[in-house]
Amino acid sequence: MSNATLNGQTNFKEIVEDLRALYLADPRPWLVGFSGGKDSTLVGALVFEAILGITAEKRKKEIHVVCTDTRVEIPAIVEMVEGTLAKMQKFSQENSLNVEVHLLRPPAEQSFWVNIIGRGYRAHLQMLKAASKQKPSDNASEGWQKFGYYPRILNREISEGYKEVLRHLEVYQEAGDEIIWKLLGRMHDSRREAFRNLLANLSYYERNADAYAAKFDNFDLSELRAKFKAAVQNDASKRESLYGQGAPKLLEAGCGTGRDVAAFIRDGFAVTAFDVSPAMGRKCNRRIRELRSNPDPQIAERAINSVCDEKTFDEVQYRNEFDAVWASASLLHLPKRDLPDAIQRLTQSLKLDGVMFMSFKYGIGEAEFDSRHYSHFRRRELRTTLSKIAGAEVLEVWLTDRSGKTLSNVATLFAALRLTAQRRSGCWVNVLVKKSLR
Repeated sequence: MSNATLNGQTNFKEIVEDLRALYLADPRPWLVGFSGGKDSTLVGALVFEAILGITAEKRKKEIHVVCTDTRVEIPAIVEMVEGTLAKMQKFSQENSLNVEVHLLRPPAEQSFWVNIIGRGYRAHLQMLKAASKQKPSDNASEGWQKFGYYPRILNREISEGYKEVLRHLEVYQEAGDEIIWKLLGRMHDSRREAFRNLLANLSYYERNADAYAAKFDNFDLSELRAKFKAAVQNDASKRESLYGQGAPKLLEAGCGTGRDVAAFIRDGFAVTAFDVSPAMGRKCNRRIRELRSNPDPQIAERAINSVCDEKTFDEVQYRNEFDAVWASASLLHLPKRDLPDAIQRLTQSLKLDGVMFMSFKYGIGEAEFDSRHYSHFRRRELRTTLSKIAGAEVLEVWLTDRSGKTLSNVATLFAALRLTAQRRSGCWVNVLVKKSLR
């Protein structure tokens, strides 16, 4: 850039002109590094300014803006960087700049903290580490589940077994092969119980999928959804200013047959849903496919951008992606010891000022019923649990009847009195949570 310096001072306009000349000189793609700091922000501004000055028909060069989240920065910086990247992508799309934004995150074993404090594994453990990284099979062929065989879940447990070995070996790095084999044959009692409960749940839904759909698909939760949607819309302008406009994105955690997924798509959301049950996932995806041919083009487009995956709560890895999370009657099937991790993961998946809805059976303790686990909550206990979740600000906790209708003050009092006597009340405790920087 020989013309870019005048009397020892950098000339912004001439740098932009030089960049345009370089852009048009050849078709080679550009890779632009971005960290969110002042230097890379200036480089990004120069690149965007240069492309804007080129006519649309000549904007053929591929440009990739790449940012790596090293997992070292504080949450406020991460939010700022992700918001800037979202604005870059939106501006590029609106102005046909052919700029693609990529946010990269290193795998755990290559992260900063692992490289600083996690070194020291003995060389012969590399095979175990490789085994622990095997991803669960995505084979979703129908038919196996009715025999009690769930390939993805079982493969996941094998992988988790190797990880359990490695966790022990981090403490006992000098362990010999004899200890390794003993550990491979063991599973902590709590994990064995959780795995047994998971398989029981999967078997229940596989055997009762049609009966479950017939019983619950006609439930009218429109009052709950309306209350939830109003809370989501309260801070919509804040999220749009930070992340850009577009159809709000919703994560449904434990979607069942897709009853609420379909309702939310019609209500204006693009939905990412998941359920651990293959049977429920098939029914949900069938609903989504039907909506893709809806005569309303906007509904059809949102359905095209919606999907249902097979996933467990501890596999949720989203960060700052969704305007809303809907977890209706799903988290209650987790043991209470596992709930904080699951709720924390769902909170992290929200954008700043995003809103999450959760519902549990109103009661005391935990119970097994009809091959399924249930965690019951009182309002105070639920607030206490949520107070320990980073970024979770409780907006409201209230009781409803079985059909989702809000109880009056008198009915709420009677429900509490009945709970004291019987430990169960037949009601539901619901909560709205907003993601904040607290």
